[in-house]
Amino acid sequence: EVGGVTYINDTAATAPAATAAAMDALAGRRIHLIAGGADKRLDLAPLIAATGRAASVILLAGTATERLLPLLAAGPGEPPPSPLREMGEAVRAAARNAATGDVVLLSPGCASFGLFRDEFDRGERFRRAVAELAGASALAGGMRTSRGGGADPIGEPWDGDEHVGG
Repeated sequence: EVGGVTYINDTAATAPAATAAAMDALAGRRIHLIAGGADKRLDLAPLIAATGRAASVILLAGTATERLLPLLAAGPGEPPPSPLREMGEAVRAAARNAATGDVVLLSPGCASFGLFRDEFDRGERFRRAVAELAGASALAGGMRTSRGGGADPIGEPWDGDEHVGG
């Protein structure tokens, strides 16, 4: 929890139905969903339904997101902003939308390929971005709990080279 906002890392949700289940588990909470990514050619209907229940949606770039965008734009409500290529940027965007008591949920409903080495790399980048927020919040006096953040850079898309942390 950072600044009264709960951050949940559900990076293993690589299918649209898994994201829908995560949203169902948090029913009654105001959720800011980070979703999207690489296409596994699965039915996107559960993911579209899940985005409809979110207070805000931040999309990660990818081939599935390219399929999602026109479907979301055709639906009710405001279409999400342009997809983001960096996890740190996505977490900061969700944090800007969130208020005390809200949840920021990384539950992509899609594969991680293209931007990240795998779903574990995606989840680790989420964790580091939240730790970075916690550090900034602590400096401002708004952090409740903290997990140690590393000096590793966050946010840059994976380019296929092995990441070496600092």
